[in-house]
Parts: sequence; C-alpha cells; structure tokens
Amino acid sequence: MDAEITHFDKLFPVRKAMVVNAESKGISWLLANAILRKYQPCLICSVYYYLKNITYIEPNVLLRDEFGRVAGAEFDGFNIMFDEGLGWYDYLVTGDLSKYGKDFEVYLRKIVTVRNEDGICRVLLTAITGYEEGKVNLTEDGVRALYTVAALLIESVRKKVVKGKPEKPEVPIIAPPTEEIPELGAVVSMIGFIANKYKMSVDEVIKLVRRKFK
Repeated sequence: MDAEITHFDKLFPVRKAMVVNAESKGISWLLANAILRKYQPCLICSVYYYLKNITYIEPNVLLRDEFGRVAGAEFDGFNIMFDEGLGWYDYLVTGDLSKYGKDFEVYLRKIVTVRNEDGICRVLLTAITGYEEGKVNLTEDGVRALYTVAALLIESVRKKVVKGKPEKPEVPIIAPPTEEIPELGAVVSMIGFIANKYKMSVDEVIKLVRRKFK
C-alpha cells in the first residue's frame, strides 16, 4: 500500500516547527488556526495525518492509466473512477457505507468533484474538523477512506499528460495461470460496473480495454 499511494505528509511535507506547535497547543488549535485554514489547508491536513498516525484504507482494486493517474479504485462499499463524459472523477456506492459514518457519502461526493489540490484539501479539512468537534458523523474508517481518496486524486492532479506515449522497453510477460491471479475477480467486477453504468455490453467494454493497451 505504501508504495502505491503516497503518504499525505509526503504529498505535503510537514515542517518540524509546525508539528511541535501542534503537539504543544493541540489539535483544536491546529484546526482552528484561521490563517492556516485560509492559506494552507493542505498543510493542516498533512499535520493532522502525521499526528493522528492515519493509515490509508487499502483498495480492493487500484487501476492506473499510462500516465500513473488513478483510473479506478474499488473499496468496500464504493468505487471511484474516471468518467470520460465528465472529464473527471465520479463515485458509485456498491454496498453498505455504515462503517464509514452517516455523513461519509456527503464528503466523498464533494471530494471527487473538486479538480484541484486546494479544493480537495478544503473539503477534507471541513470533514476532519467536524469529526473532531463531533458535528460530523464519520467513523475512524470514514476519515481514513477520505484521506485515501484525497491522496489518489491529488496524485492524479499532479500527473502531467504529455503528447504521445513514453517509450517502454518490450519485456516478454509470462502470465501465471488464471486461477493464480486473485485480482481477476475484482477486474471482472469493475468491467461489469462500467458496462452497467454506460449501458454497454461486456464485449464492448473489453474491446475498449484492448484499444487502450494498443
């Protein structure tokens, strides 16, 4: 997981002085700091992540495009994926979200619609502030999941799209027997999700996937 999704305090490096301040004055001071909230919401989220020792929720499936941006991610209860029609990300509830808290979907919806780092952090900051003040119904897993989605989207925002495809050395791939690939079940599930969402047949989705890999 650590190698796949960048730690939030690596996306936004935490200054030692800020950590010392937050440790001495408390989380409430950090979240209520008007200057930081206005100008550096991502820094607050990063310090909070560091001090609370937050770990990401590991996705069941994580797919990236050729540029390293997240193309789709499947979690327990919901998926996020790039929507070609929107030109940005969308989400789909696929199961029970109760373990994340009653207000989780509200903030998930807001995060996936924002298209820049600052906006993503502001939504995340509002969520964790409400969580700490007891005004937002989120569980610890809900906070972890929001951080995971936020980190994935921020990584994608930072990926520059270049013309043409990077040259890759052709290395022969020896595929293991299908029964030894546990991720195949999740891939099949994602293909079914795409087919259902865009009213396509499974064969049509597979043809699109093959075209992407040409």
